[in-house]
Parts: sequence; C-alpha cells; structure tokens
Amino acid sequence: LAAQDEKLDAWDKVRDEIGPAAVDARLAGYRDGVENQVKRVDELARTALGLAEGARTELTRVEQDLDRDPGRMWRELVGPTVQLMGEDTVGSGVLLQSERVAGTDEYRTYLITAWHVVRDIQASAESLEAPVPVTIYTPDKSVTAETATLLEHDAEIDAALLVLRTKRQIECGAKLASRERLASARIFDRIYAVGCPLGNDPIPTYGEVADTHHVVDGQRYWMISAPTYIGNSGGGVFDARTHELLGIFSKIYTHGSVRPTVVPHMGLATSLIPIYDWLDKVGYASLEPARVSAQTASAQR
Repeated sequence: LAAQDEKLDAWDKVRDEIGPAAVDARLAGYRDGVENQVKRVDELARTALGLAEGARTELTRVEQDLDRDPGRMWRELVGPTVQLMGEDTVGSGVLLQSERVAGTDEYRTYLITAWHVVRDIQASAESLEAPVPVTIYTPDKSVTAETATLLEHDAEIDAALLVLRTKRQIECGAKLASRERLASARIFDRIYAVGCPLGNDPIPTYGEVADTHHVVDGQRYWMISAPTYIGNSGGGVFDARTHELLGIFSKIYTHGSVRPTVVPHMGLATSLIPIYDWLDKVGYASLEPARVSAQTASAQR
C-alpha cells in the first residue's frame, strides 16, 4: 500500500506538470512575453515614424528653398519695404498689414522704422507732427507717393511707429515673427535685409545672423552679415525661409575717423522683442502677433 501511495503521488505530480493548469500557466507566460515584444516593436515603429515625419518636413523645407517663388518673395520681402525721404536724408521703413477703419472707406496701415530716420527727415520741420513722405512700390514696378504721421518713437531702441491713412488697401504688409521665434534666433540663421540704400528702390541682400548679443552704447543689437549701406536704416531683417520680419535695421559699422569707410557686412538691427515691449507700453500691443501659451507649446513638443 505504501508503494502504491508513492506511485499515486508521483502520478499526481506528473499530472500537475502536464495538466491544463500547467499549460495555462505556460501559455500565460508566453502571452505576456509576446505582448511585451509587441509593445517594444510598437514603440520602435512610433519612433521610426517620428523620424520619417521629421525627415519629410526637412525635405519639404529644402525643396522650398531650392524651388523659390520670386513672386512670393517679392510680395513678402520687397513689397512691404518703403522709402522715407527728406530734403537731405533718405531711409527705409516696413509696412504692416493694411486694415479697414470700421464704419469708413478708409484704410489704416502702420509703418515701423528707425527713429533716427524720422528725426533726420523732420529736422527742419516745425514739429514732429509734420507729414513724412513715403514711397510705396508695387509689383508692376510703379510707385505711389503717400505721407505718414508719426505716432510714437523711442530714441533708446531707435524705433518709430507711423501710420498711413489711404482710400485703398495697400497690397503688401510684413508678417511679424512671434516672440517664440525671435527668442530662438541663433548665429548662422539665414536672413534677408531689405532697404533703400542711397535712395535706390528696395534691394534685398542675403546673409546670416552673426551675433544676437552685440552691445553698442549699452543697447543690445543683432549683427548681420547681409550687405547693407547708408539708407538701409529703418528697413527690415527677414527670416530667409518664412519671410517673417525679425528686426529693424539701425546702424552700420564704419572704419576710420577722417574719411570713414562703411563696413557693409557688419550691420546692426534691433530685434522685434524690445520693439514689442515698447509697443505694449505705448498702447499698441494689438500689433504684436498672438503669443503661444506655455501649455500649447508643451503639447506641440
């Protein structure tokens, strides 16, 4: 009987090892292993998809750069650029988008330029309320003469805000970069500087951001390598890819004291960030593009 009991115990152990419970346990183990492998493969696939989408976006950007649209570039870079001219001085400015004045047939177009351009034009005027002559350029190569009124200025950041009031909508207006885009600006970012050097029609020149922390007389500027000259002051510095306005040209380096020589590739521009801060302070915060909230930016990342 004892021997039979031992055999029965042995058979019970074998049954437990090969019975349904054992098989179910092993299947559960295999199932967990397969699910973990599937999750790992899914994560790898998602990573690969993200890389592919990033590569596709970069490829699209490269294709856009290679297949540039001259018409679009003119409208978004040259079209918003205007010439401001006085009796003995010339400078540039950048038009913003025209907007219709509610309840009227009149259009209002704001213009940003360098304060010293307006100051020099109005040097012989009786007051700062004197109209500022503005030459607007159109795609068909014609020009229109208008006048603008000075609204606000800040000598410290060398910025001025003017307004044109016309019976027609001005076709071209600059797209303003967001604070987020401006804060991300780095050396080697590609840009276009557009202005009216020596009283010429607007001329776009290509270059890069050379420095974003260049300090002159206690004021911070961006240095750009795009060739500029006298008359570029007040013109725009644009993102070469998106054509967004990044800053307003202010100064240019010269060499020598007796007969100063202009150094064209060492221009200084005021970033739109201090200009936005100033506009907020003087009551024109609505001109600044809507800010992206931290929550939204986090979700997009």
